Amino acid sequence: MTTLLPPLPPVDFRGQRLTSAEMALKNGKPDKEKIDGAAEDFEALLLQQMFDSMWSSVPEGGLLDGGSEAEFYRDLLNQQLAKEIAHSQSIGLKKTFAEDMARVEGKEASERRDLGVG
Repeated sequence: MTTLLPPLPPVDFRGQRLTSAEMALKNGKPDKEKIDGAAEDFEALLLQQMFDSMWSSVPEGGLLDGGSEAEFYRDLLNQQLAKEIAHSQSIGLKKTFAEDMARVEGKEASERRDLGVG
C-alpha cells in the first residue's frame, strides 16, 4: 500500500529530539533530569519500532484495511502508546540506559576536569 502522507519524524518528546543525550553538566555531575529524559525517549523509540514491526505482520485487507488514513492514525497511536509505556510502566530498559549514560557522562566530566576543560 502506498502512503500519501509523509512518514512521522523520529520520536520527539518534550520538544527535544534524541540529541538530549548530550547532557549539560552541573558542577561536574551529570544532569539527572536530562539523563532520565533521554533514557525515557530512547525506550519509547524502541517501543515504537517494536509496535511498527508488530503491525507490519498483520495481513492487510478485510476489516483492517483503512487505507493511508488508518496507517497515519495507527502511527500516531503507536507513538503515543510507546510514550505512555516508557513514562509510566517502562519495560526496564529506561533504568539501564540512564545508569549507563550517567556512568559515561561522569567519566567524561572527570576527564574534562583533569584536563582543565569546561
